[in-house]
Amino acid sequence: EVPKSVGIEMSVALYAGSHDLALERLDGILRERGILLEVSWTGSLCGVAALMLNEADIVGIHILDTETGTYNTTYLKSVGLGGRVAIVRGYERLQGFVTRKPMDLEHVIKKLFSGELTLINRRFGSGTRILLDYVLRTWAKKLGIDPESIPRRVRGYDDEASTHLEVAERVARGDADVGMVIAAAAKLHGLNFIPIAWERFDFAIPVDKLSSAAVSTFINVLRSSSFIEILKSLEGYRLPKDMGSIEFI
Repeated sequence: EVPKSVGIEMSVALYAGSHDLALERLDGILRERGILLEVSWTGSLCGVAALMLNEADIVGIHILDTETGTYNTTYLKSVGLGGRVAIVRGYERLQGFVTRKPMDLEHVIKKLFSGELTLINRRFGSGTRILLDYVLRTWAKKLGIDPESIPRRVRGYDDEASTHLEVAERVARGDADVGMVIAAAAKLHGLNFIPIAWERFDFAIPVDKLSSAAVSTFINVLRSSSFIEILKSLEGYRLPKDMGSIEFI
């Protein structure tokens, strides 16, 4: 049942895609403006699949193209969405490894490969999983390890979590020793954070949905001073100059 504020008729927008802490806060502003964001934290690739099936209005993505180091546009074009969707430019987030005790990156990687540390992974198809696999494979090659052996070599590789907060909670509880999350999730749980990369977190939206009331309001809130203040208050977020701009691909 859709909740209704007094005197406000709620419009609904379907969100699928990557989990994000800033987006959770943006959702609160949308509700105040009469928009209910129905959220499914599916991960980036499943979010794009929902877009292709016309099952989502807004899809949050951070899909790394490991060949070019760029985000999102290349993948959307590769699956035939050029001309069908627009990218509303979002913000940047800092991704990294979390541990309970202070460690550096090389120590974490070597201990993962030796089986001395246990990983909590992210769901297959998530943008964080793509980045994590890229980092592990790059280090494997550097250390003379067969990248194809990573799933067998890394303890906990097949243990998957759906959100950044779930990963951070599992590490904080001691269920796992290492995970990859955004900096804001690490700070919430007081974990040691090892920065890996800044990434683009954008929103893919069907071109024919851009003028709908719910999507228009979403874009306006993304550009608003109140949301910008939220981003500034969160650890590990940056505001690019093109945030809120619309790019047709």
